Amino acid sequence: MKRYFVVLLVSFIISTIFVLTKSLSTSPLLNSSFLDSGIYQYIGFALVHGKIPYTEIFEHKGIMIYWINAIGYWIHPRYGIAFLQIINLSLVLTVWYKMLSGFNLPVLRFFILAISLLGICVYTEEGNLTEEWAFLFISIPMMLWLESRKRTTQEFNKWSMFVIGLCIGALFISRINNGASVIAMLLCCLIEALWLRKFDYIRRSMVWFSTGFVILPIVACCYMYILNGINGIDDMLYGTIGFNLDYVKNDSFVGFVLWKDPKSTGVALLPIIFLFPMLRKNNREAWFIFFFFVFTALSIGSKIYPHYFIVFVPLLVVSFAYISCSRIRFMAIPTITILYGLLTIHEIHINFSDVDGPSESFLQVTKSIPDSKRTEIWNMGGALLARDFMKAGIVQKNRILLPSQLSISKRLYEEENGKIRKVRPEYVIFTTCTSDFFRNLLRYSSQNNYQESDADYQFVQSNYKLISSATCENGTQLFCYQLIQ
Repeated sequence: MKRYFVVLLVSFIISTIFVLTKSLSTSPLLNSSFLDSGIYQYIGFALVHGKIPYTEIFEHKGIMIYWINAIGYWIHPRYGIAFLQIINLSLVLTVWYKMLSGFNLPVLRFFILAISLLGICVYTEEGNLTEEWAFLFISIPMMLWLESRKRTTQEFNKWSMFVIGLCIGALFISRINNGASVIAMLLCCLIEALWLRKFDYIRRSMVWFSTGFVILPIVACCYMYILNGINGIDDMLYGTIGFNLDYVKNDSFVGFVLWKDPKSTGVALLPIIFLFPMLRKNNREAWFIFFFFVFTALSIGSKIYPHYFIVFVPLLVVSFAYISCSRIRFMAIPTITILYGLLTIHEIHINFSDVDGPSESFLQVTKSIPDSKRTEIWNMGGALLARDFMKAGIVQKNRILLPSQLSISKRLYEEENGKIRKVRPEYVIFTTCTSDFFRNLLRYSSQNNYQESDADYQFVQSNYKLISSATCENGTQLFCYQLIQ
């Protein structure tokens, strides 16, 4: 117990350094603005200020990422999320240390953790992304799987299945793609149990897994029901499932597209090389881990972003944990270290910034709006202004953060199109990136045969007057319009 307390302490120190220097969007030393993390932070801020997720402010990720950001903002507007990131990564590194128990030397285990952090440095991008928060819920089931393979029966006990179900439930209400490796592990174990005719074991495991799995989704449904009744649950289910099905249809989801980023693919799949000697010997665990990699790769859609690859890092640790008992371990460690170093070290940058609060241009364009009227602002700058709204302590009046979502979802289009004409907000803010917003808003998908209309654009032109404007450092212009009484 004392040993793991020391490991947790060392992990906390490492995690603190990592978050402060690499989490660009949340570190108080960096404080840069990014789209995805900015959206999550803003929705978390909006939840603290009484907005109902999906119903009053829409984004299509699971509720858990918004809860995390809301809790972080509640702890402290500037430091809270970074603090939660440090706690999360500390626990993850401690779990990884335990997974590497096959290496007797603690120094060697920390060395392998350092290799893993190289991969995270490349893939983490702005930080505070769903993939990063999924680490713990991927790593705990993998640790339990490694422990089960050491038993004579090679079976999970009931509490292990309960915890795995709980982790999958957490991934389900965050971003289920991130749990592909855990799902692959469960599929392998199920097929193995069916092959060995362990039907009673399968039945008991499914009961305990299901019990753990439903807990967090039920909590999420209760939360939405308290806020907005059955409609709240319906909005959440559409936002996290229905909208994403529409998104997949519009995005021509393909599956195995890792060839689009060969360098990241090479780093992600590197440990497979050292599984081949054991695959040739028909080693069952080696084949399982190989399938974990392949199934995770297949879960990536037709768009490739570096942070998608971060979910392969726990599999790197699993691979090291497995080869720790093989003869190739002394060849694998230096080889992977060198290759990882060559592929990643030049990608690691440390920058510092003392920027805090909303941008000067945003302050300038909103200075003419009285404090009492700041709940009447219609954000037509979309997610580009989300972080500025949060920093200025403003919760937008409208629901949609990404105008492009209306061209994806027929339901959102029918619910939100023309709402500005009904609500008639007192103030409207938009940018040159969306200065033709009202036309772009109605640029509909040809697949759904939507008609294009300029009604909203004409409404603003006729009923609003320009009261202020400002230019950002990157040349983007901000405009603020006021309703003509």
